[in-house]
Amino acid sequence: MSLRSDPAQQRSVVARVARLLDAISSSSVPLTLTEVASSSGLPLSTTHRLLSELVDTDLVARLDKRFVLNLHMFEIGLQIPWLRTLRETAEPLMHNYALKTNQIVNLAILRASDVVYIAKVAGPGAPRVPSHVGGRLPAHCTALGKLLLAHLDPHEADRRLSSDLVRMSPFSTITRQVLAGEFAQIRAEGVAYDREEVSTGLACVAVPVRSEGRVVAAVSVAGPTHEVPKRTDIRGLQSLGRHIGASMAASVNELLLDA
Repeated sequence: MSLRSDPAQQRSVVARVARLLDAISSSSVPLTLTEVASSSGLPLSTTHRLLSELVDTDLVARLDKRFVLNLHMFEIGLQIPWLRTLRETAEPLMHNYALKTNQIVNLAILRASDVVYIAKVAGPGAPRVPSHVGGRLPAHCTALGKLLLAHLDPHEADRRLSSDLVRMSPFSTITRQVLAGEFAQIRAEGVAYDREEVSTGLACVAVPVRSEGRVVAAVSVAGPTHEVPKRTDIRGLQSLGRHIGASMAASVNELLLDA
C-alpha cells in the first residue's frame, strides 16, 4: 500500500517531520544529524531520510553538516492570518511605547504550557533579556504566561501545567497551589508580574490584550529588577494593551490562539 493511500501512515510521517522541526527550532545553535535524532527521539536512519527531504524542499538548510530552519519556514509563518494581523497591529504601538519609556516591550500568546513571543521592541539603551521573537519560555515563570494562564478556565490552566514544573531561576514558582493563588490575584488586578523568575536580575510586568471580550494575547515591559517596578506606568501599559486589542481586525482565526 502506498503512503498516499494510507492516511494513518501519512499522519505518522507528518508527526515525525513535526518532531524534527521542533527539535531544530528549539535549539539556539545548528544541530548535527545525531543531535537532531537525539532531540526528536527518532531513529538515526529516519532522521537522515526526512532531513534530506526537508533540505530538498527548502524547509531546512544544511550548514557544514549541521541543520537549521531555512528562510522558507519564516516565509510560511509570516502568512498566518491572525499572526500577521496581530503583529501589524501591535508593533507600531509597541514601538511608540518603547521609545517613550525606554523599556523592552514584548507581545506573546499561549501555546500549550509555554508562551510564544510574537513581537519584541526595545527602546534606546534597553538591556538584553532572554526572550526573542518566535521563542518560547515556560508560561508559569513569565508575567506574560501567568497572565494568559490566569484567564483560562482553572481546570484548563491546571491541565496545561505539567506535573514537573521547571525552575528557571531560584525564584521560579513551581507549586501549583501557589500559582493558583497568584492567578486569582492576576484576575482581580489585571496585572501579572515576573520577579526574577526567568532570570536573576530581570523583572517583567504584563497586562492583557483583549479582542471581542477575550484575552487573546499579553503585552509586557521587561528590564532590570531595580528599574521595572518603579518605572512602569501600569495605566499606560494597560492603555497599550487596550489599543492593541481595539485595533485588531475581528477574525475567526483568533480562536486558534488558545490551541
